[in-house]
Amino acid sequence: MAQADKRALLAEGLAAGDDDAALLARLVAAGVSAASAKYEIDRLGKDPMAAMLRRQAARMAKQSWLFANQRRLAFEAEGGFALDTLDKPDPGFFYRYHYEANRPARLTGLIDHWPALARWSLDHFAAVAGDAVVEAQVERERDPDYEVAKDDHRRRVRFGEMIDWLRKDEPSNDVYLTAYNSGTNAAALAPFVGRYGADRLARSAAARRLFLAGAEGDAHPLAPRPHQQSAGAGAGPQACADGAALGLCADAEQPALLFRLGQ
Repeated sequence: MAQADKRALLAEGLAAGDDDAALLARLVAAGVSAASAKYEIDRLGKDPMAAMLRRQAARMAKQSWLFANQRRLAFEAEGGFALDTLDKPDPGFFYRYHYEANRPARLTGLIDHWPALARWSLDHFAAVAGDAVVEAQVERERDPDYEVAKDDHRRRVRFGEMIDWLRKDEPSNDVYLTAYNSGTNAAALAPFVGRYGADRLARSAAARRLFLAGAEGDAHPLAPRPHQQSAGAGAGPQACADGAALGLCADAEQPALLFRLGQ
């Protein structure tokens, strides 16, 4: 029988918020003798890494408590939780009561004036930039940590190849042009970015814009605050969760506004 990695077990337990009794039980359950387990736990009192893990676990527990209470309060309203719909919202109101408060909302009327709504299609992309070389995140489905190991998934491909892949209209999280690739793709995809009209919620007229694209099933679960996404033109708040190929233009200083191709 393989010997248990006591330090790894202790680290897992500390990260999970185990107290000393729970740590002892964890080690013993893994085949460590009670005496050896007690010795290892006693050593933790002098281990600064163990102290840091305990503090981090306490912070995470507090965060979980906060989120649970926010969820409970959201559903206490008569009829339960209801997603607000804001039509052409005033920027000041939206940022104060939704974006900065991290309160989701469905936005309408913000991109009705975008020429991209009529012009953007896979055929249009292929005709304008099909031969351009772009960088994408690929082979994501084989790696559960694709977000963390994103550099391992960067590949250069012809934009036309990606368009052909999108034409299959198959759910997949395997290929995705993400914000992380925008530095490489800015020049290649410049014909699309900036041709869709003004951003009603833009905080800066000179804000940097990004181009993201993927298939149904593409996900961006660890999107940081600058890329909080607000639903627009019927698309859902998770990047590519509810439609076929999707074009997304984001601003690094404001919520992302996205829409499904063909809407």
